[in-house]
Formats: sequence, C-alpha cells, structure tokens
Amino acid sequence: MNLQPPLLHCHPLPSFDNSRLESIQQAFASAQVCRMQQAWQPQPDSDLNIAEVRAGWQGDSLLVHATLPDRDIYNNTTDLNQETWRLGDVFEIFLRPKPQQSYMEMHVTPHNHRLQLRFPEPVANLGVGKTRPLSDFFLTGPEVMESRTWIFPDQQVWHVYAEIPSHTACEQPCPLPGTEWFFSFSRYDYIHGREKPIYSSTSPHAVLNYHRQEEWGTLRFEQE
Repeated sequence: MNLQPPLLHCHPLPSFDNSRLESIQQAFASAQVCRMQQAWQPQPDSDLNIAEVRAGWQGDSLLVHATLPDRDIYNNTTDLNQETWRLGDVFEIFLRPKPQQSYMEMHVTPHNHRLQLRFPEPVANLGVGKTRPLSDFFLTGPEVMESRTWIFPDQQVWHVYAEIPSHTACEQPCPLPGTEWFFSFSRYDYIHGREKPIYSSTSPHAVLNYHRQEEWGTLRFEQE
C-alpha cells in the first residue's frame, strides 16, 4: 500500500465530446491513473471496489474522469446541495490551489446530483455542524462546475466526468500550466443491508478523515 501522498501529473487533453463516455475515455486514455485505497486500515475491506481517477486540463478548467466499480449503485438525493454522503453512493473531489487556505469540496452522485462547498480554512476550525450549518459554505449556480454521469448496473460500474473552472477553486485565477493544487478524490460506496458505507480515497489518510490535508496529494498542471 502506498503511504506517500500522490503526485498527479496533469497534462492538456485533446478535444473530445464530453457528452459521450467513449470519447471521454479515449481523451483520458494516456492520463495518469490515481487509485483509491484504505490506508487507515491494516487490511482493505473485503467489499472494497477500487475506483480509478484520471485528470487533465483544457483552457482554464481541470477535467476529471472517475471509474467507480459498484455492485449496488444508488443515491436518494433529488436536488442540489443535499446531504449526499448520507443518502448513498458519492464521488468526492477536494481541491486547494497552493498557497491559499480556502478549498472546495464537491460531491457527485450516480444520478448527477451535486453538493458544492467552499471552506475558507480547514473545516475542523469552522465548527461545521456544531456552531455553523453546512449551508454557510454552499456554492450555487451553474458556473461552479459541470458534471455528467453514466450508470451501468449490469457491469456494476458508474462513471463521473467533471469540469472545474479555475475561478471556482482559485481565489486569484491564473493560467494553469506550472501551477500546483492540493487534491484528494474520495468516495462513499453504499450497499443495501450493510450498516456503514465502504470508504476509500486517493489520499493515504492515517485515520478516516477526508479533510486531513496533510495527506492530500499534489496535482501539477503541466504543458506537455
């Protein structure tokens, strides 16, 4: 098991049709693969299905494609900014451009409902859920990000494609090549009849806490 935070080399992608999964897969074919794990456990969960995430960029946007093996695909959310992680399967994106303190957390469900959040500093300092409601940190509006999903129950897999403009993540947007962002991709994988979801992350967290930024990886935007 890799216990070092990953370094993800993010290269420009060729033009493709973002409404077609096959076109997306072809565009991301040579992108570096980042796999989710359970570093906080001595042994992985017997029900763990290892998700794979790839990233690239075009223009001023980070592009992400996740492949999520899943034997029981569902989430009961019905609209934007609901408590997705309590209601079923979720793919999560955490991004914090260097050197700013604020960061974003985005959830995408199998049916493409989203939770969109921005925290001005580490969430442990903010009293979220105790002295401040989660709604204080909601991001709204179509300009925040774009996402699409595809579900294949017979193949027991679903896919996520996301486009995150730099202005969503960055306090001071600038050209992406040569910049670095902290990142983490994580998931909640629910199975009906199982008491708790299966947790996994691309970050080698020492304890189960997706907000532990000291274990997030580095995403490096490269020109070629």
